[in-house]
Amino acid sequence: SFSKMARTMDLIKQDLRNQLAKDHLLLGALLLEPYLTGDRRETTRVMKEFFDIMEIDKTPYSGLVLLDKSKRVFDAYSIKEGTDAGAMVGTSYRNIEFRDSENAAFKVLTLYRPDKEHPMGAKGIEIAFEIKKTGQSLGWLLFQMDAKRLKDVYDIDAEGLRKFRI
Repeated sequence: SFSKMARTMDLIKQDLRNQLAKDHLLLGALLLEPYLTGDRRETTRVMKEFFDIMEIDKTPYSGLVLLDKSKRVFDAYSIKEGTDAGAMVGTSYRNIEFRDSENAAFKVLTLYRPDKEHPMGAKGIEIAFEIKKTGQSLGWLLFQMDAKRLKDVYDIDAEGLRKFRI
């Protein structure tokens, strides 16, 4: 029975990995054109519709962030209560190290963001996928992860996410 439990947990983690891969490809395709033309209204609409079709109480994400190539926030959208994603626009990720293995298709970021419950900053995990067109880097698409759901449902943390191969 122990091995059955481990196998079930591996399948749950595999589902998360697959969902990340599909959502990255879907959003990357839908956001590319409005991002390239600088149409923030359209990128916001796409991100909102992405969350509108999800079951909010089951999604591993709490928000999305688009960064330009200088790692400045172009647009952001959050479903986390009490979060003003619009206030993030224009802020910079420049001093945050986007590191992981060079072969990884994404970077796992650990950030501390202040909110009502955590004025000194609550630990957050974000997964960054590079936005590319014809091999040229244009910016980043970040999935802000729901850290509590990652722990409770998927039994995974930032280190576990770094082991994913997408």
